[in-house]
Amino acid sequence: FPVTIQEIDTLVSEIDAFILAAERSDFEFRPATLEDLEAEDHMAYLNFGEPSRSPERNASRRRYLEVNSYTSFHLYNLEKLVAFINLVPLKHEAILEFRQGKRGWMFPSDMIGQYEPGRRLECIIIDLATITNASPFKRKIYGAILLHELAIQFAKWGAEGIDIKSIDACGGTLDGQRILSDAGFEFTG
Repeated sequence: FPVTIQEIDTLVSEIDAFILAAERSDFEFRPATLEDLEAEDHMAYLNFGEPSRSPERNASRRRYLEVNSYTSFHLYNLEKLVAFINLVPLKHEAILEFRQGKRGWMFPSDMIGQYEPGRRLECIIIDLATITNASPFKRKIYGAILLHELAIQFAKWGAEGIDIKSIDACGGTLDGQRILSDAGFEFTG
C-alpha cells in the first residue's frame, strides 16, 4: 500500500525520539569559558559558514566574554558541545544601532553591559547554533533544552533583581528567522 511522505516523516521522527531517549544523555548547561571558545567558533563555522571564521569575529567573541562572563551559554551532552547561544546586554544606544542593522559582533567593549540587580537590561541574541551532525529532530531537542535552561537562568537572575527589559535578535538565516518567528519574536524590520 502507498505510504505518504508525511507518514514517513512521522515515522522518522518517532524513531529519532526513541533513539534519543535510548541514548545515554548527561546534559550540562553553563556559561562558556575562554577555553570553550574554540569549540564554539568551530560550531559557528559549521552553522554559519566562512564569515564566522574571521579573526575579527573570533576576537570579538573572546572580548565579549572577557568583558561579561555571561555572554555565551553552552549546552553539553556527555561533555560534547551540542548547542550554544550568545546573549549580550548592551547599552541603549547600541540596541538602537542593532535595530538599524549593525551586526552584534561589531560593538566595542564599552557598549557591553553587565547582569546587575537594579538595572533594566536590553539584550541581543547574536548567535544560536546546534551541532550539525545530528538529525533535525535532535537539533530541535538540543535547541529546546538550551532555551529551557536559559529560561531557568532568567528566573535565577529575576530572583536576584536583574531585570531584562527586552531581547532583540536578527535571524541571519531562513532557519534563524523561522526560529525567531516560532518563538514569538515580533518582526520590526
